[in-house]
Amino acid sequence: MLMDLAKQLTILQGEQYSNSSIAKLHWQYGKNKYNETGLSILKKRHHFIKTACTITKENMQARLETSLILHHIPRTTISDNTDIPVTAIFWRIFSLTDIADFIQNVGDKNPIHKGSNAIIPGILLLSEVLNTVMDSKEIIMRFNNAALAGQPLYWNQLNKNQAEVYSKKGKVFNLIIGKPVKNRRDING
Repeated sequence: MLMDLAKQLTILQGEQYSNSSIAKLHWQYGKNKYNETGLSILKKRHHFIKTACTITKENMQARLETSLILHHIPRTTISDNTDIPVTAIFWRIFSLTDIADFIQNVGDKNPIHKGSNAIIPGILLLSEVLNTVMDSKEIIMRFNNAALAGQPLYWNQLNKNQAEVYSKKGKVFNLIIGKPVKNRRDING
């Protein structure tokens, strides 16, 4: 379902959405709670847009709320930071091929996800979070810095419901993990 939601989000194409970055993602999965399906614009301001993509299957719903900063290329040139918490463990490296496969699959045309310094798409990171935290029906990700293809990422579990992910360049995102899912079927489909 997450890939279907990502494809809905890519309806936002064109110059006004080019070089935009995700500030926050809010993933929810559970009983039908929203009336709308598809892509909805929740808020729109000069350089900010908040969207919701919703899919309903039978009596279950997946929803992805996305807060985008328009025409904003996230920071990627922070000097190397060796202050990765000692409790952090190696999590994942995303290759250029991983990113290219993802953007082709969902139809993402944002140029910040292309080239030798490709920024890892936030929804690709969310997909891997869902594979890591396999029983959650609600996840909130707040992005601090961009992570580039080839950068090792480190997972720091703060407590049962909070984690952070770091690269050697700094904190990439904070994570709030919500209530567990009873039946994980179809979440990442």
